[in-house]
Amino acid sequence: MKVRWLLSVSAVLYWFFAVMKIFNARVFQAPLGDVTDAVVMVTQSEGAILLGLGVINWMVRSVTNDHALTAILVGNLVWQVAMVAIVARALMLHLFAVESGGVNTAIFHGLLGIGFAVYLVRTHRATRSRQSRAASRQVWFLVLWGLPGDPEMEWPFVQ
Repeated sequence: MKVRWLLSVSAVLYWFFAVMKIFNARVFQAPLGDVTDAVVMVTQSEGAILLGLGVINWMVRSVTNDHALTAILVGNLVWQVAMVAIVARALMLHLFAVESGGVNTAIFHGLLGIGFAVYLVRTHRATRSRQSRAASRQVWFLVLWGLPGDPEMEWPFVQ
């Protein structure tokens, strides 16, 4: 599976939950128990953030720049880890009226986080592999054409 698939799936999931949080916040937050207007407003704000994250992930699906891809993957991973920590804290404080809602949320964010971590490692390895190949090409160039400062060095492109 390529990182394009992970970004596409995460974008669609973000949009799905964004629509649920924006347009049906009371039902979405029902496992918390009493849902006040303040909770609805915060939930809708989270939906707007998810909408934006989905757009970002969708637009960078085919990015080839390793630094940009790393930034996107790290941002998504940080968000997933933070969400797992927040849900774990809420479970410890018994804030969920239905415990399974919190557990399912933690599993969902954990699985997405694992996906982003795996592709982050793969991207990092691919970047290091390309860098080492570039360094070996530079070494071979120096071996074939002489080292800088060598008085007998002849550069093929210098007349």
